[in-house]
Amino acid sequence: MSLILGLDPGVNGALAFLNIDTWELEVIDAPKIETKIAGGVRNHVDHGRLARLIRVRKPTHLVTEKLWSRPGQDSKSTFTLGRYLGHVEMAASMLLDCTLLQPTPQEWKGDLHVSADKALSLGRAAQLIPALEPILTRKGDHDRGEAAMLAFWGALKLGRLPAAIRLINPPDAPKRKKAA
Repeated sequence: MSLILGLDPGVNGALAFLNIDTWELEVIDAPKIETKIAGGVRNHVDHGRLARLIRVRKPTHLVTEKLWSRPGQDSKSTFTLGRYLGHVEMAASMLLDCTLLQPTPQEWKGDLHVSADKALSLGRAAQLIPALEPILTRKGDHDRGEAAMLAFWGALKLGRLPAAIRLINPPDAPKRKKAA
């Protein structure tokens, strides 16, 4: 079985497992855990559950964006994304026969004609993979769409042209704060 994991990193990120033999797609929101910090509660990625999700499915390819700090990005965001990406890279290295692909956002988005605008990105995901439309109903669902498009990009890079992609085990709508 050839399984591509498209991974959009971050606390509100998502994983998309695309089987390029059956063209079945499973999208999973990043697992979260609440942590008390400085008297408040914050969500963090549950790295143990994330590792189990990846290890159980045994992807043959893992596709995630190459990340780096951006001008004006605060150090907390940079550290959090870097830490998360490091965990993903470690999970990929622990899997036997799993190839890690890290295109820049400009590379994969350029290849698929995806806008940096989150609303337009949602529309493009539904256009490329119509089966996603029912789970891309909210503004915050762009992470799901981008994870799926990363897996789709990986299939194209492997020279596989998709047949109709079927969504399996669609995720429940997570409880998220409204985006500003």
